[in-house]
Amino acid sequence: ESNGFGIMFFLASCFMLLMGVIMRSWVPFGVAMFRSATEVMADHSSMLTVALVAMLADLAWLFLVGLALLTTGFATGGSFVVYFAYFWFAQVSKAVVHCTVAGATASWYFSSVERRPVAASFKRATTTSFGTICFGSLVVAALQACATLGNLINRSGLARRQGGGG
Repeated sequence: ESNGFGIMFFLASCFMLLMGVIMRSWVPFGVAMFRSATEVMADHSSMLTVALVAMLADLAWLFLVGLALLTTGFATGGSFVVYFAYFWFAQVSKAVVHCTVAGATASWYFSSVERRPVAASFKRATTTSFGTICFGSLVVAALQACATLGNLINRSGLARRQGGGG
């Protein structure tokens, strides 16, 4: 029994040593990526504004969804529409922020002469790419709403079977 533990400890130690040797070469790359990211944020700090506005919009939408769920109930057919609307809005806002930050970072990386890369990226995300963003978010939101409603129904059914009521 103690030999098995010793062998496992030895193998784990060898694995950790190997990972340390391999990952040591990754540290300079990670440092360079962190420097680049902070440089982009310093050059285009309005990316934070876009993210903050999206977060505030998500919080306002969450408040409205909470009010809607109080009227429809948490695990009903009508609540599926409410969950779906919440997840779709959240996914769209997340994707718009992602596309905006990615576009501004690409402009920074490729030394673009764009005057306002964050505004240009936001405009692209909310105009020419908006249909793609909405469609992708639609698929994800439908799956999230089904999973959430299924979990709620499963929990309430389990509580009723155990006699707890729901």
